[in-house]
Amino acid sequence: MMTRKRAVSCVLAAITAAGLGAGLAQARPAGAATTSAPRYVVLNCHGKPVTKPASWTPFCADYGVVMKNMHWTSWTSHLASGYGTVYENDNYPSHASGKIFKVPVLVTLWGSASVKSHPGDDTYTKMTMIFPRKRPAVYVKVNGKWTATHPQTQTLAF
Repeated sequence: MMTRKRAVSCVLAAITAAGLGAGLAQARPAGAATTSAPRYVVLNCHGKPVTKPASWTPFCADYGVVMKNMHWTSWTSHLASGYGTVYENDNYPSHASGKIFKVPVLVTLWGSASVKSHPGDDTYTKMTMIFPRKRPAVYVKVNGKWTATHPQTQTLAF
């Protein structure tokens, strides 16, 4: 029987292998002039750059997503990956009235962009969340009616 730690390691290894190709596409050209390697960060909801945050709120109120107890297994110029707990608003029947659920999550950060007003910092531009257990319902409007979905993955752009 596979332990949770080993299962997480296997999944993260698969994510890293899959994401490496996407990350390599973001690499700087060989002839690009740089004075030093950029520091890779994520921006919190107030625009402050942080590296390998244990807790992180990528969006202040738009998505209601908060990452907690994060453990980063990789943090490179092409890809960051880790695991922890996500607290997310189901937005039903509205964002203000939605319920907050918390579930284990595997996270991969990828893509690259320079951080304005922070020379030398680059930020990841996309995040994929993978839910290894059953995810509570996420509600979306389809033809004006609320529909419950249970996606096992979700990708967000910053």
